[in-house]
Amino acid sequence: MPPRKKAKKGRHHTQLEEDTQECESSLQIATLPQLKCGLTQLPAELQLQIYSHIGLRDLYNLARTCSDLRHFCLDRSTERLWATAHRNSPDLPKCPSSMSMPAFAHLLFSRTCQECGRGGVSEAVWPWLVRCCLKCLGKQAYTLHRARDLLNDLDPLLLDREAKRQLTDYEKAVIGDLFCVTDIARGQGVQKARFDSFVAEYSRLPRPVAAATRSQIVSKQTARTKALSRLRAILSRWSNGQRRAEEIRRQQQYEVQKERRFVEIIENLKHTGWGEEIDLVGSESIREQMLWKLDKARASTVTERDWERAIKAAESSVQAIRKERYLQRLKPRFAKLYDVMVSHLVPLPRTIDAESNRPNFLDLAPMDECRSLVDVPATEEIAPQRYDEVVAAAALRWMTERKREIGEVLSPHVGDVADGVDIADLAISVFVCCGFIGQWRRDDGSVCLLRYPGVLGHKCLRPYEDETGADSYAGAVRSFASDRDGYRRSEKYASTFSVVDHEDTAMVVRKMRAIVVGLGLDPRCATFDELQRSDRRVRCLKCVEEGREDNVYTWEAALSHSLLGPKGWKSQYIIPLHDFWELVPEDQMQRVRQLEKAAHAEPVEQGDWFCALCYHNEDGWNPRRSDIYKHLVTSHKIKEPEDIAHKNGLCFSLPSHHCGRGIHIRSPVPYLNH
Repeated sequence: MPPRKKAKKGRHHTQLEEDTQECESSLQIATLPQLKCGLTQLPAELQLQIYSHIGLRDLYNLARTCSDLRHFCLDRSTERLWATAHRNSPDLPKCPSSMSMPAFAHLLFSRTCQECGRGGVSEAVWPWLVRCCLKCLGKQAYTLHRARDLLNDLDPLLLDREAKRQLTDYEKAVIGDLFCVTDIARGQGVQKARFDSFVAEYSRLPRPVAAATRSQIVSKQTARTKALSRLRAILSRWSNGQRRAEEIRRQQQYEVQKERRFVEIIENLKHTGWGEEIDLVGSESIREQMLWKLDKARASTVTERDWERAIKAAESSVQAIRKERYLQRLKPRFAKLYDVMVSHLVPLPRTIDAESNRPNFLDLAPMDECRSLVDVPATEEIAPQRYDEVVAAAALRWMTERKREIGEVLSPHVGDVADGVDIADLAISVFVCCGFIGQWRRDDGSVCLLRYPGVLGHKCLRPYEDETGADSYAGAVRSFASDRDGYRRSEKYASTFSVVDHEDTAMVVRKMRAIVVGLGLDPRCATFDELQRSDRRVRCLKCVEEGREDNVYTWEAALSHSLLGPKGWKSQYIIPLHDFWELVPEDQMQRVRQLEKAAHAEPVEQGDWFCALCYHNEDGWNPRRSDIYKHLVTSHKIKEPEDIAHKNGLCFSLPSHHCGRGIHIRSPVPYLNH
């Protein structure tokens, strides 16, 4: 059935109407198939009107929708339809005369190999006007070595020199002038079709080829190559522009999606109870926290896991704000509690013993008694005497619990204890610093010995605590203590005896028992005070037997010697068996005390100094004795402190041997048996 007659039009026809008319007349030869598609069921004139208004990309995509439309669009009778679509896309480069319009559209817009149909070919080979995968590209190319050999076989005068095994720069330049060279899987190559065309054309020339004829055909081939190079530059610029436009479009789309997702996240946070914190910090700050997780991410690469990280960052931000607000609410009561603790626990003037056995803020503040004073509404008033009562009770409970823990640690190793004697007070109840397992030796070759109550302040009993999962109050206590002036970094965590090594403790108690027996005391009932008052000394029988130095040891020096062995012991991980002791006779003690007086004298300037009239030194201030004297003059108005400060206890030092709050180990002296 012939198509319906067209309505009469004016005398002025546009180029678009002329193209449509020609395409309509061509449909009498190539009629559209009867398809179920609604588009193809439209009248032919209407379809041509629709197709004549779309661009080349849309027409190419339309031809790929189904086989029927592909057969129709690729029919020779519809060539003018492709030309019209190309004119409807003014940003496209001009189609080369050697290519059909559908092939040019495939070159520009397709992502599949034109030979094997494999996808993922993101970039065309513009010098050759093909879009191929690497495998097919290699089949369509000659390597430069192969091209050089073929040209020499065709006419050795084309390269004007004898061929060598190694390709020279001159030969590369000549081949590059004659043919477009591009990268292939095996290096660089030339297009096989254009190369074969040139060879066929050259082979038809009469032999021998005249120099003028050779020059003419070479110039003609060079001109073709230059034209292709100019076309390649145009197509490359267009392709780069399309790529940049696509990136901008994707980025804009990503920004829209990201903004919509940000709004959803913030609204969900408000509905889950974080509205007050979000209003306080502002939505922009939350947005920056999420952007930090999604920085430099594109819409195509941002996954749900990335958004989960962004949501966690937003939640962490509002949680930090809530913790800070909580801390600010508790800070005044924390300050009051801290001042009461200092006034109750730090008697003035201070001493070395007072420094070593008192709890700190992190020990007492988490207790329920102290929390009942701090974590209450701001409107609730608490009497000052209530603070004093609670702190005193909390400190007493803390000391009782720590002493009980010491007993639990020592009881499996101490054995029988006399009635009425506390395990912590026994002379054999000594600990070794377990900060480095299996290594007790200090830099000066000694060990760190600890006992109650000085062991309570040892830094190794305040290990790092994982704050994950801690409640808000515990975090507020730690934050306040960290910001408080004068707060020691070694006291950053609460004291605990769970880190004590039981094997080390058993070994030290066993060695200390042998020393106490050697001193003539009963290890079942001898207390540390009795050990100090006895003022006795022992000799190492193992050293005497082995012919080593015969020295006189105090109890702490004997324990150090038993742990580390004699001077020159090669390994600090092997425990020597120096556990046999003999008491030094009383008639030798006068001479021993004279030798010890000279050997145990320590320079006064060693160690860190502290003012006994202040609760603590300023944070980061480690003064020497002269600095303390200046402090006494400027802060406490004490005249001539050099004469009275040390004598009256206005200042004291933690000497170098007291570092780590360990027991001072007095060095041994030679034994004189004559």
